[in-house]
Amino acid sequence: MMFLQHKNIVQFLGYCSHTEEEAMKYGGLIMADRRERLLCFEYLSNGSLDRYVSDASCGLGWRERYQIIKGICEGLHYLHGNYIVSMDLKPTSILLDDNMVPKISDLCLSDFFAEGQNQTVIEKKIATQNIYCLGVIITEILTGQKEYYFANDEKLLESWKERLLHTSSADLILLEQVRVCAEIRRACRADDPDKRPDTGRIIEMLPETETDGAGAQGDLLYMEFNVMECILKGTKKPGILSHQLLLFITGNFSRQQEIGRSEFAITYRGILLHPSVAVKRLSMTKEFDDRLFSNEINTLVLVQHKNIVQFLGYTQEEAMEYQGEVIMPDTRERLLCFEYLSKGSLKDYVSDASRGLEWRSRYQIIKGICEGIHYLHGNTIVHGELRPTNVLLDDNMDPKIACFCLSRCFVEHQRSAVTPNKIESMGYMAPDAFAGFITFMSDIYSLGIIIAEMLTGCKDIQKENVLESWRTRLGTSLTDILLEQVRVCTEISIACINPNQERRPDMQHIIEMLDETECEEPAEQ
Repeated sequence: MMFLQHKNIVQFLGYCSHTEEEAMKYGGLIMADRRERLLCFEYLSNGSLDRYVSDASCGLGWRERYQIIKGICEGLHYLHGNYIVSMDLKPTSILLDDNMVPKISDLCLSDFFAEGQNQTVIEKKIATQNIYCLGVIITEILTGQKEYYFANDEKLLESWKERLLHTSSADLILLEQVRVCAEIRRACRADDPDKRPDTGRIIEMLPETETDGAGAQGDLLYMEFNVMECILKGTKKPGILSHQLLLFITGNFSRQQEIGRSEFAITYRGILLHPSVAVKRLSMTKEFDDRLFSNEINTLVLVQHKNIVQFLGYTQEEAMEYQGEVIMPDTRERLLCFEYLSKGSLKDYVSDASRGLEWRSRYQIIKGICEGIHYLHGNTIVHGELRPTNVLLDDNMDPKIACFCLSRCFVEHQRSAVTPNKIESMGYMAPDAFAGFITFMSDIYSLGIIIAEMLTGCKDIQKENVLESWRTRLGTSLTDILLEQVRVCTEISIACINPNQERRPDMQHIIEMLDETECEEPAEQ
């Protein structure tokens, strides 16, 4: 301990070892040596960390908490670099000075290793003890609880957003610090010790978030953030967004924020915005048609309907000047931003009549999809890839159609109506689409398959079986009204999947059929 000198380690000042004789009873009265060992350390006025642990709603501000987290990490990194493992790392062994700077104490309980000892043993001991304990401490600093389990850090970030209130550009930087610390604490508590980061990696992650939020870069980011919120509110039209903003809200395209993956794109959740957004990162490895991309972006900007996923904006690498000449980067990053739909895709809710969603929810979804497709066709837009994974659901289970237009920008997709890895799509494709003819009637066929799945849980449909299944679930009191909706939806599905495209109904006729079933309904039992 005499050789340890670090701003985040309690300073050792000296020691005393004293021996004196003392009379003790041991059968009779005997004289025995009593040894007393005293250690002297600096005094830390603000006591131990456990006095300041709380959730985001009260207690220390985020800057103080971040300073404490970073200080503990740096102190631990120093110890590990000197082959020292703290055997008692917990909030009560972390003391705070007048400026709330943390200092690790109780190192008399630590294990000291010689530099020549087996390195594997040292690393394993560090991973299984200190790193896990660090994760628990960071969890407590972030949430006020030792045990805070969730699939992702959405709730944690939401709680800190409420406190920080987005009052300045600096708050965006602070929220990024919260996100990184949450990612670190999760990694530190991995069940597999081999997957826990070492202190070197942790230290590398933390400085990445230390940016002057009041600087020009932070102010620009905050302005972009406000633009995004205006687009979400509908007071500003979708347009070009900054690459920096989309990179920021996806955590530098963190795997923890990945919510979807397809042949042509990976989708991430932008979890720092309220409401959240979805950022689609288009593939940079496939041949791309920039002219078509511009046309499709113009289409997305104009589309506005309650059953179409709202387009918020896009970004792509622009031409840059190099040594007096305008050049294009070797790889162009194309990012698209859409509203985020909390309930995921329709694929997760497909089931037969005996279980899953009740009829009103299914009918609401069927009607919403039909209205969305009717809107697209009315604006001479063919979806071309209509299937359950491309129908998303919001908090109220209202459907919104996604992923139209974009795949056509990829040259590989243009060469053939059926591309590799399209097995899922093929089950929803019309016979005429296989021949390369993608038309409005192709969408109608796909719609029919989706309705069949909403009615039966599978792509096959037989009218009598469908009605009998739903009659059993609905009960006799609702037969006259809701079963009529089932009957009409069944007829629509059968008509839509007619192999002869000329005999399929158009969207206007489908909407009229559905409207005829609209009436006041009794409560479903």
